[in-house]
Amino acid sequence: MRIATLVFRRHGKRMVMRARDRADTILDIATRFQPDLLLCGGFALDHTDDVWALARRYQRRVLTGTIIIDVRWDDRVAQLLKDKQNRQVSRLRNAVYRIDDQDVVYLGRQIVQRSDDFAGAKPCIAKRLQAMAHELRHRRFIVQGRSVNMLCCGELNILRGRNHVACRDDTIATILTDTDIVLNFTHDRMGHHGTVNAKRRWLSNDGRIYVSASNWNTKTASGQSQSQFASLLSTFWHDGHQQSWPLLERSVGYYEFRARDT
Repeated sequence: MRIATLVFRRHGKRMVMRARDRADTILDIATRFQPDLLLCGGFALDHTDDVWALARRYQRRVLTGTIIIDVRWDDRVAQLLKDKQNRQVSRLRNAVYRIDDQDVVYLGRQIVQRSDDFAGAKPCIAKRLQAMAHELRHRRFIVQGRSVNMLCCGELNILRGRNHVACRDDTIATILTDTDIVLNFTHDRMGHHGTVNAKRRWLSNDGRIYVSASNWNTKTASGQSQSQFASLLSTFWHDGHQQSWPLLERSVGYYEFRARDT
């Protein structure tokens, strides 16, 4: 089974490559390298319509892999956010889709952005945890006999701690540990690398695989410029240990592709 990641450059809130060019790159990479599972960095496409357009092109090529796409603006999420109860859980507008040779499947919206989403009134936190458990149950799918689930960007903060990592919710812990492969795209690189890696180790324990795919941002909110050449854009963990993650293609300033057979 070949697992792969494809990440792109951001500059502030803007993706440097146009959505059409990102779609062309995703299709080209999927066609030439034919990964069984391709995880793209966050905001891989701009709108729900872009996902369907890519899926039509992909399916005409009779490819058999699965592509995971985070879309910046999703029509279904926009409808959900018209309801006050849904806005109290999450105001984020992005959503995740799975594309394969036959289907386009909506995998849900992002619930958590940062750790302080779990601060505040207990009823709000309880609703957020329930919503995350609901999303995770519906994100699960199978690739070549292996179960796959996914955390969207800052949802990694469902785990807390560094020296002693624990899940904030027992139901969610069961869902994540009863999974062969955990995917985690991010919209750009996360800070606090020691803490992030401790959480990645937890997710990959007991023989599981954890894969992250992070874009890099050359103009972050704090004014910093993240490097394309950092080792943390994509990571591959297995059984509690970070593994080598071969670079197969890089376009300086635009995208980076890695893949590994497992």
